[in-house]
Amino acid sequence: MRPSHTYREADLRASLKSRYAKTGIKPSYVLHYLWERPKNAPADADDEQALLSDDIVEDFDIKLAKQLVIKAGANTRKGMIRRAKTLLGHVRSEQHDKLVKALAVHGIDWAAPTSSHTPTPNLSASIVLDPASGRIKAGQKVKLIGTVTNRGRGTAYQVHARSKADDPSFNDVELLFGKIGPGQTMTWTTTVKVPTDARDRLDLISFKLWDAHKATAHVAPVKFRVQAQPRGQFAYSYQLLDDGNGDGLVQKGEKLRLRIDVKNVAKGVAKRTTALLRSSSGDNVVITKGRIQIGELKPGDHKTATFEFHLERAFKPKQMVVEMTVYDSTLHSSASDKLKYPVQSASSGPTPASGVVAAMRNHTPVYEAASAHAHVVAYARRNAAFRITGKLGRYYRVKLDDKRSGFVAVAKVRKTSRRPHLAIATNWQVTPPTLSLEIPSYETAASHYTLKGTAQDGTKIEDVFIFVSNYDAKITNRKVFYQSNRGAHVANKMSFRASLPLWAGTNRVTVVARENNEVTSSKTLYLYRSKTGAKTTRR
Repeated sequence: MRPSHTYREADLRASLKSRYAKTGIKPSYVLHYLWERPKNAPADADDEQALLSDDIVEDFDIKLAKQLVIKAGANTRKGMIRRAKTLLGHVRSEQHDKLVKALAVHGIDWAAPTSSHTPTPNLSASIVLDPASGRIKAGQKVKLIGTVTNRGRGTAYQVHARSKADDPSFNDVELLFGKIGPGQTMTWTTTVKVPTDARDRLDLISFKLWDAHKATAHVAPVKFRVQAQPRGQFAYSYQLLDDGNGDGLVQKGEKLRLRIDVKNVAKGVAKRTTALLRSSSGDNVVITKGRIQIGELKPGDHKTATFEFHLERAFKPKQMVVEMTVYDSTLHSSASDKLKYPVQSASSGPTPASGVVAAMRNHTPVYEAASAHAHVVAYARRNAAFRITGKLGRYYRVKLDDKRSGFVAVAKVRKTSRRPHLAIATNWQVTPPTLSLEIPSYETAASHYTLKGTAQDGTKIEDVFIFVSNYDAKITNRKVFYQSNRGAHVANKMSFRASLPLWAGTNRVTVVARENNEVTSSKTLYLYRSKTGAKTTRR
């Protein structure tokens, strides 16, 4: 069956309107067809690489369009519609035969009525959800089980039902019962796969049931609650490594590497973690390795990856900016940051030096470059011993491992005869805020919902704000709450209490906590405001 609603330009919040546009035009033909998976379609809807493929997947729509152009082509719209009648008649007959054969395998008789003058059927129906509790986990397969009984004297033909829900997974789901004679009962079960990345929500499924002669039956709506999977959250440390003069600073003409250490600091698993790097400073920052598959990160796990790029000599700005993003393509959690590096004048780099130095105090900073303004990549414990590989101004270049060096201030260390002994802790330069929300219920009959929560961060919380969207009410990302944490007694923690306006039906609520403009965390959930007078099958 065709979808109950197709999304067009007019559905956009900022759609174009014209006095020449015609509304209310009905289709010249309606064609039902049996959906069959195209041969080259990706089997896994979560297969990101397959979905990004440039290969054309020829589904029924594309094949029909080709036939229309070849067999019903005309130089006017009306001419093509007129000539399409014969072709569509053949396709309709062909698709009906396919559907009859496919449903016969499942014990469904999809025969068309032989006459319009038959006794009227009297249908009663129920559709239930399995699990009966209505509680569903993201990624789970659930069943909709429909039962229809004909209590009338006439036969019902091509009986079928269709669902309607705000949750796309449960919207436009078909249940087919076919021919039901007087006194007969037919049952149909369909399986629905809830997306792995589904958010927390409560929703209502309503149903419409009818037969070939438009006989109908009331079906009570079903309520269900989706429980989201715990998501990963990424903290990361990064270090710029130059393959030029070895001073850790950015100069024109140098080959550079950006080493990142990504850690999952949340309770959920990041299943398909990917790191991306792109230039925010134009084409003269040439990225040669900018996409890295990190893989699965369980809670507490961390892995390293290295991007590669170089800075052309034609680069003119005084600052190089690159944007790094780490995301999980399965559950769609992400973190991003803009990394800014001043472009320095050419230099000969550190002079050769040797020996071992030891940190004089705990929490001695280890820099990525020979500058107090460089990023701190680690902190050394007292007496941590480093092998010196060079000296530049007031900084020693020291060996951190076989693949990288760091810099320590000469004033913060002392020469020692001890052997190198690294005792350093990674500085997680970016740790997004954590959000904790108090959600007593995902459903309310009230026009406002009180949402309480806490935002916390290792550095600071700048502010918290909340958006609400409701498709039916034409509300899109309306900011309904804002609270600043500037000047607060506790800079890295903030509690909030928000009174959120809700509209009838499903409301998408997005809560955002910011450390700064680049480092943010968000949580999205759906709150259902009951529609007046709605009766539901409670589970």
